[in-house]
Amino acid sequence: MSNQAQEQKRHEKETADDATITLKPELTSVVRNAVQLYYKLTLNRFRSGLATAGAATAFFVTVGFFNAFGVFQQYYTSLYLSSESNFKISWLGAFATFCLFAFAAPAGILSDKVGPQIPIACGSVLLVVAVFMVSLCRQYWQFFRAQGLLLGMGCSFIAIPASSVVPQYFQRNRALVSGISVGGSSLGGIIWPIAFEQMLHHDQLGFPWAMRIAGFVMLPLYAFVIATVRPPLPSPAQQQGAQGHAAAGHGGPKLDSGEKEKPKKDLSMLRKPPFILLATGLVSNTRPSTILALY
Repeated sequence: MSNQAQEQKRHEKETADDATITLKPELTSVVRNAVQLYYKLTLNRFRSGLATAGAATAFFVTVGFFNAFGVFQQYYTSLYLSSESNFKISWLGAFATFCLFAFAAPAGILSDKVGPQIPIACGSVLLVVAVFMVSLCRQYWQFFRAQGLLLGMGCSFIAIPASSVVPQYFQRNRALVSGISVGGSSLGGIIWPIAFEQMLHHDQLGFPWAMRIAGFVMLPLYAFVIATVRPPLPSPAQQQGAQGHAAAGHGGPKLDSGEKEKPKKDLSMLRKPPFILLATGLVSNTRPSTILALY
């Protein structure tokens, strides 16, 4: 009787173990997916706020810095470049703005390929070098290369990737958040001119140290932008879609020779009226403030 009872208990134990082994992987998978989804959603919410703050900071140190050129033009006209015309001096700020948009394409492509942090880091190096080089400039061609060309390139590689990351976090209120991030340029347009107006007319500072102080102030701001402007984490559905896309051979049709046919690029966006209107507005975007600041 005791042997039969022990036999029955052992059988029940083995059956329970088998059921546990069968259910455990399924339960673990469900729990793991739920935890990962909650973690990614929570982390993306936190990262979205940091990305918005980082993008606003990026616009503060780039486009906001451009908005202070009226102070520079007035200073150059009266001291360093007094022999040059106002029109020629205004080319320093106008050409920097042109470089901001001219280098937008390579900055955007590089951001799509390797992520926004590398182009932002490259742009930060260019911008810091440009600011410190401006402090050493004395002739027009030196200012044109440093403040016109190098400064504009650096700003493009910072502002363009930062502006493309923030909308990826939001489905609703995307325009509002983009406006908040771009608002950093308006804040820079208020702070930078006041700061330079005070430093340039300070007896113990002058122009060289005013630029160097601005460069040192920008360094931690660039570090904050690089650390916070990151793309959102992919959702489980996006990961599964990417895995299925890779398993299917990237979905590209094969030719008779065995080579994959490259997918055709969709250029229909170029013919849409909103895009044409936006491009027209950007092309016609001039900098009248660089001239009006003198009157």
